[in-house]
Amino acid sequence: GAGVPGRRPRGVDAGRVRGVLRPAARRVRGDRAGAAREVPDRHQDAPQGKRAVTHIRAKEFIARLATVCEVSLETGKTHQIRIHVAESGHPVVGEEVYIRDFVRYGGEPLPCPRLLLHAETLGFAHPVTGKMISLNRPPPAPFLQAVGRLRAQARQQSNLLVHDKTPTR
Repeated sequence: GAGVPGRRPRGVDAGRVRGVLRPAARRVRGDRAGAAREVPDRHQDAPQGKRAVTHIRAKEFIARLATVCEVSLETGKTHQIRIHVAESGHPVVGEEVYIRDFVRYGGEPLPCPRLLLHAETLGFAHPVTGKMISLNRPPPAPFLQAVGRLRAQARQQSNLLVHDKTPTR
């Protein structure tokens, strides 16, 4: 699709399948009339509700704990990313609002002092000149520190698994 030019938020999500986003790239569509769902590249718009399409690409798997993702939007609805990733079973780390179904089906959200969602690149056409404007901002220190803590937690869990194995005779 045409997409929303230059919108590339970065998020870290964790999910029901131990935080690993599979497949590594997906397209999620929601229409406010029902739950978000993965859709093929060609689809029919729902007869009711407003179309909202989110493209999610895994950038880094943090063991089985979380996945760093790049997200691009075809549309720009309020809370679209948070809703789509949560409804596909992988809420954003630190999410406290859009997790009802995730928790209902046995998921345990990863607590975090902040929502791990950051708009790294935003782009839009200037309303008067029509010229494309692109704004870039790297993730802030608290975001990077939280991702670092997730990596350390994953390493610690991995080390515990290796050291806890009892040799068989």
